[in-house]
Amino acid sequence: MKTIQLTPIDQRRIEGIAASAGCSVEHALTFVLRDGFDETERVLRAVKRARDSVAVQGTIDHKVAMARLDEMLLRHAAASNQAA
Repeated sequence: MKTIQLTPIDQRRIEGIAASAGCSVEHALTFVLRDGFDETERVLRAVKRARDSVAVQGTIDHKVAMARLDEMLLRHAAASNQAA
């Protein structure tokens, strides 16, 4: 089994990632090894923003979301046809 040696700075960074993700350092390390520190931290920030948004704005039913998407696509298609 190979061992990985991290600098003190990287050790603190991986500990912060693990704390943010609510997982063990070992589990967080799998993502850092696969994606790198910067990408792992970027994903965690994006997830946090999404969770915060849901906490403030709530969610909508899937059928409602799909109906809104259909309406938006129809408006876009109509605007594109008028521009042509």
